[in-house]
Amino acid sequence: MKRIIILAIIGLCISGASMAQGQKLKGRLIDKDHYPVKNAKVTVKGTNLSTTSDKDGNFFIEDVPLYLDSIQVEKGRKDITVNTPMKISMGRLVIDKRFSWFVKAGVGVSRFLGADETKDKVSFHVGGGVDIKMAKHWSFQPAAYIAYREMEGNTWYYSDETTNYKLTYLEIPLLFAYKFRLSSSMNWVIAAGPYVDCGINGDIRDVRKLYNSSPDGYGSQYTYETEESEAFGKRFTGGAAYSMGVEGRHFTFSLTGRTGWTSWRRSEGFTNLEFEIGYKF
Repeated sequence: MKRIIILAIIGLCISGASMAQGQKLKGRLIDKDHYPVKNAKVTVKGTNLSTTSDKDGNFFIEDVPLYLDSIQVEKGRKDITVNTPMKISMGRLVIDKRFSWFVKAGVGVSRFLGADETKDKVSFHVGGGVDIKMAKHWSFQPAAYIAYREMEGNTWYYSDETTNYKLTYLEIPLLFAYKFRLSSSMNWVIAAGPYVDCGINGDIRDVRKLYNSSPDGYGSQYTYETEESEAFGKRFTGGAAYSMGVEGRHFTFSLTGRTGWTSWRRSEGFTNLEFEIGYKF
């Protein structure tokens, strides 16, 4: 078991019935990562007064002697003794909720994969989701975003062709997040998982540079052919989503990215990277 820390022990409310017994003792048990220690036995040394911490690490004992020497905390086969006076911490901890809502927005760049030449173009997303705590460090984070991606690439396989995409999606990422405590008020979060896209609207503009021999046969002439089309003949696609950043009591800051395929030509891959800010309720 990890080392147990007593976050706060506060003696209150001395009753008038007895000066020897009447103090109320309450507090919270947390481990070194600031997570609650549940089902730990807390005993006032030298007495038969004891209780068990709840799922949030809280405990409460009544009729404690006014002058107590120490308390004993037992968890499994481990135990510690904490002497008095005890350290009182007034800081506000980030104790993860089992279920919490969030909203997020991000902005960055997208680019084609596999093109002979590509340019970084703007992308952004906005939406929300839910954080479902699965274990001490793990949570599941399904969400729904409106995502916009613009991409431009050049291919020379059949002709010199530049393609520009302007696409809007309904995006559903299904991320699994690992949270590591940095301090009593901040987590380091790494998340990854699949995502699914459904195309809402978009345009594709192809510009082909065609080579033609000059009339005298000693040179070349160039003509340009432009073709514009609706983007979503095939609306569903997907890929991998990932992010890395920090979260506090309410605000989150992270770098997030996607690697997947376009909905129109599924042989064309893309990747993007965005800076994301969020708020947890």
